[in-house]
Amino acid sequence: MTRSDDIFYEILFSQPLYLIPENPGGTFANDTIQQPILVVVESLPLTTAEEELLHKILQAAKINPTEVDKIAITNYCAEENSHRNHILFFVEPKKLPKELAVFGVYCTVPIYTKANVIIANNLTMLATDTDGKKKLWELLKKNFLQ
Repeated sequence: MTRSDDIFYEILFSQPLYLIPENPGGTFANDTIQQPILVVVESLPLTTAEEELLHKILQAAKINPTEVDKIAITNYCAEENSHRNHILFFVEPKKLPKELAVFGVYCTVPIYTKANVIIANNLTMLATDTDGKKKLWELLKKNFLQ
């Protein structure tokens, strides 16, 4: 081996290597497949009561719970998920990303063309908020049942 070969290999292997799939539409075994609906909550794991309420809400809107990804607000980035439908269950505007904070609670956010974003109270508050449940139901019907 010559010195130029050493330099070539040093440069080649110091760069990131990428695998190009044979099937362009395929996924790798370690890729996570994103579900079409993203539920954002204050924190994970949910309590049993929160999980049951969320399950009832999803069933009422004819959303299969297996088609939902749950994420805590601390890990949420609206821009990265702009192609997915969102249901945000928390009330503190300071926790909302700045592009969503101006809309308030119990509304559909018209920020993305390919996704519905619904903002609601957190699941604990929602459990005892009859008026909030009605408002959320109207939003779910409008966005998921039509």
